[in-house]
Amino acid sequence: LRYAFFPAYLLILLMVARDLRASLSAAFCAPFLLAITGFCFVSALWSIDPEVTFRRAVGLALTNLAAVGFVASLSWRRLLQSLAIVFAFLIVFCYVVCLFVPAYGRMQVEFPGAWQGAWSNKNMLGMQMAAGFVVLCCAALADRAHRRLWLGFAGAALGLVIMSTSKTALVSVLLAAVAMGLVILIRRGPVTALIGAYLGAVGVVGLGFCIAFIPDLALGLIGKDATLTGRTLIWSSVVGQIAHRPWLGFGFGAVWDNKDIWSPLATISKQQGFTVHEAHNAWLQITLDLGFVGIGIWSLAYLCLWLQITLRPYRNGNLLALPFLLLFSLTSITEASFLSQNNWLWMLFVIVAVKAGLKSDETSLKQVWMRAAVARAA
Repeated sequence: LRYAFFPAYLLILLMVARDLRASLSAAFCAPFLLAITGFCFVSALWSIDPEVTFRRAVGLALTNLAAVGFVASLSWRRLLQSLAIVFAFLIVFCYVVCLFVPAYGRMQVEFPGAWQGAWSNKNMLGMQMAAGFVVLCCAALADRAHRRLWLGFAGAALGLVIMSTSKTALVSVLLAAVAMGLVILIRRGPVTALIGAYLGAVGVVGLGFCIAFIPDLALGLIGKDATLTGRTLIWSSVVGQIAHRPWLGFGFGAVWDNKDIWSPLATISKQQGFTVHEAHNAWLQITLDLGFVGIGIWSLAYLCLWLQITLRPYRNGNLLALPFLLLFSLTSITEASFLSQNNWLWMLFVIVAVKAGLKSDETSLKQVWMRAAVARAA
């Protein structure tokens, strides 16, 4: 399966090379993402499996390059249209598999009957379709000519979220929908922006109050127990392993495939009574892989992205940035969604992060460079 990525890697390199100057400019719009990617490569020096770390760091860098190439070549509107088309194909494929090939499209052992579509479990389908719902709604707002089409697919994506029975994905969709509503209010003018900011602040405070003082009720509303379906037990084991290499970690991507009997994976799996495949928390996974230094670099990158999104005007495709970042942040609590090579959702995150750092929301970087060249020639 690994060799199947090579043609995609070649296309990515050709896309970036075609508009190298614009691609480099786009990449430097997110310097902290460059820093954390570089640190993933450097971690091969102390990794428990250097070959795996280097290979996965290459995959991560090329995934990031794919996002940079799209940002450099497409305006927000064209980018949203392209992403909407991809999600539309994914939605149709998932419905076909779930309805006509249920042995593959629905879970058979764990959570029997829950839809998993083209992915390995229901949570993956829920996460993908939650992101698809957000992208398709934003495409409907940016592309008026095809608004009904994109809204129809957004409804179909919501249907897949419901059929997946993933509570985290459903809560993510609801919060992202609220965030889109707030952004629309902010775009209408200063008065509605003030109202939207007030409502957003009240919502954040209310959510924080529920989590802090009535957690059992809050978890019960989404069908979870105090352990988040056993995830907190895994977190405890992961924290115990972080203590062995707190500053630099075990190396990017090296933990979960290392079969040595003394490896962190063996210890965590023995404590849990089954083979664990990830930390089920993006922040803990980065700390396990890259230590306190790596999580420090990542935290700065994440803080900068939030500041860019909240302080810039919400125009055109910027409508996507806040709801998607909110959705992605929520999924990071229970899934290892950050720094994932060859991962579609991670590529969307990098697209949002890089695009949010651009000065121009209306055009692509390629168009900006062409206009500058014409102006100099004139």
